[in-house]
This record gives sequence, structure tokens and C-alpha cells, in this order.
Amino acid sequence: MPFREILNSHLVLYDVAAKQARDVSAGFDNSPGNVTWTPDSKALFFTAGDRVYSSVFRFDVASGKYTQLTQRLIVRGLSFDKNRARVSMVIDAPISPGNVYSSDATFASPRRLTDANPQLASLALGESEVVTWKTPDGQEVEGVLLKPVGYRAGQRYPLLVDIHGGPTGAHNFGFKASWGSPGQFWAGQGWAVLYPNPRGSTGYGEKFMRGNIPDWGGGDYRDIMAGVDAMVTRGVADGDKLAVTGWSYGGYMTSWVVTQTNRFKAAMEGAGLADLVSMYGTTDIPGYIASFFRGVPNKETMEFYRQRSAITFVDNVTTPLLILHGGNDQRVPIGQPMEYFRALKDRGKIVQLVFYPREGHGLSEYYHQMDKVRREFDWINRYTLGTPKSVSTR
Repeated sequence: MPFREILNSHLVLYDVAAKQARDVSAGFDNSPGNVTWTPDSKALFFTAGDRVYSSVFRFDVASGKYTQLTQRLIVRGLSFDKNRARVSMVIDAPISPGNVYSSDATFASPRRLTDANPQLASLALGESEVVTWKTPDGQEVEGVLLKPVGYRAGQRYPLLVDIHGGPTGAHNFGFKASWGSPGQFWAGQGWAVLYPNPRGSTGYGEKFMRGNIPDWGGGDYRDIMAGVDAMVTRGVADGDKLAVTGWSYGGYMTSWVVTQTNRFKAAMEGAGLADLVSMYGTTDIPGYIASFFRGVPNKETMEFYRQRSAITFVDNVTTPLLILHGGNDQRVPIGQPMEYFRALKDRGKIVQLVFYPREGHGLSEYYHQMDKVRREFDWINRYTLGTPKSVSTR
């Protein structure tokens, strides 16, 4: 991958006869997707990230006006009938994974057509809340707080901080029960989970998305820690029972966090990168990495790469760290966890490295996904609460 700029994608109209393109993205500060015409070709429907939601928008060609059609919903997969009079879509909710809905083209009153997971009615689930906080430099940051099952206001709970990948990604206000984000599992075990969207996240405009260029481990780290402080101040989190986890860029941030603070009692780094110089030299996306660090590693940039690499500060680590990684990962090659593990092990730190055979940058095999959820919970529960506890994930 060559060097690239981290920017919004733009809505562009192309006149086939004139062979001319016209960028109509002015006035819309996020990345549109899933674009489809109205039957009369006078307008376009599309979805876009909208803070912790995914909303439907309409663009009127004549006026150039954008109109938001849905509010506080996570909408995916628009599929119109041939007349564009009705549309089907998938809508997610914090206590329900995606179901199929139907609506007219106003999207005013979507009607649910499926109940894909009826068994959830018999399970106790944690409640989710959209939360915001201010950072020391005045930046407003948003996230999702998943409360433990049976949550009682005024009672403090152990808090897991789950950092998303990307960094051009974001946590949403959807159902948290995948192998990569098994929040409802943690909620059922008495944990609160914070899903922060620090600077660098998508859905908050281009300036915010570019807010960690060239600043990995800087403002984004402070955004996350301000969120932890906010949850402690609010009385939700027990400040002595904090843990952190993340995959990919979230794995990078986890490896970095434990070199910058000893507040977390346990951590899990998944598919993480700890040495940005060797990462650039071995990854399949060198241009993407270089776009965050003032260019390729050279005599002008090398020191900056090193100063934002967790391995540079490995002596500071006191947090027990579990490292999980796909054995065939080309995005974050296996040298990354091996380097960090070796450096931690040489210094007598508490660390464990697990490779999942055949897996790439994510986990696709069922038993690997189950093992990840169980192993992560056992490690973090053991070192945060001091009580080894293996629970069934069936």
C-alpha cells in the first residue's frame, strides 16, 4: 500500500455523457457509503457513521442539501425495492443483535420483520449508555458504557476499558457479544465495560479523525485515560479494579498504555504492534502506517517512530500482560508480539503469549474465538480481582 492521506471519502457525481466528475461532499463531514439513487435520479440515499450510530441520509442533487433521515439508530445494508418506495435494512440495538426492518422511503417508522435471537428474552443483559467527558485540553470525547447486569447506582464495579481498532474505526451503540467485543459476557460476570472513541475515531468529522496524526500514544491516550477518570468520578468504576484490552490498533494502545501508567491491574493485547519501525518494514500496509508518522522511517522520522513504540519503554511495565495473536497475521506480522514478549520476559515481567494457528489479523475459527473470550477473562479476572475464575462460554 502506498502512502495515503487519512481523509473522509467523498460523495461524487459523474456525468457519463460529459465524462466529468463533480464533488458534492461540501457540507457533509463524514464518509458516505451504501449509496443508491431515487427512481427519478433527483436524490441519493446513503448511510454514514454518526458518532456512535450509523444513520441514513438523503442528498438532493438540485439543491445540494443533505438531510438526516434516522436518529440514534445503527442502520446497515439498505436494500430498496425496484420503485425505491420501500426499503429493508438491518438495525442493531444494545440489547439485540441485528434484525431486519422494513420502512417507506421516509424512514420515519421502521417495522421489525425478524426476531433472529429470541433466546435473549430469557437472559439478563447489561444496559448501555452513551457517555461523554472532557479531556485536559478541552476536547469532548464520547463512548459507550455497558453496565453490569443488576447495576445499582452508587455501587462501584471493576471496569474493563475496550479500545477499538483502526484507528480509523469507532465503537457503536450496538449489541456487544462478538468474540472481539464480548461486553455482555463481562456484564454478566459483574463488570462494567467502557468503549471510548478517542481522537482518531471515525464518525466525528474529518478533523477529529485526523486528531492523532502524528500523535499515536499522545492525545488518544489522554482521551482514554480521561474517560477512565470520568467513570471513577461518576462512581461507576472502582479505581483499584481497572483492566484494559484492545485488538489491532487497540492492541497497540494496550501495549502503549501499560508503559505509561500502572493504574491497570491486568491487560490483554490482541494483534498489537509494539515496535513501529519493524512494523513498517514487515506489514502489508506500510503506507497506512507512514501516514500517521510524518512519512517512512528515516533519519528525520526514526526517533519519532521509536518514541511512540511501546518497546522503547518496556522497562516501565508492571501490568500483567496477555498477548494474543494470529499465527498467520500479515497485517501485524508475528514478529511484533514476539519482540514485545521477549523484551518483557527478559525483564522478568508477568506476560503470556498465545498464537492461534492458521489465523490472520482476526479470529475466524469457532474454538479460537471461544478460547480468546475465556482466556482473556481468566487472565484479567485473576490479576484484577485476585480470584482465578474459569467460566463456561457455552
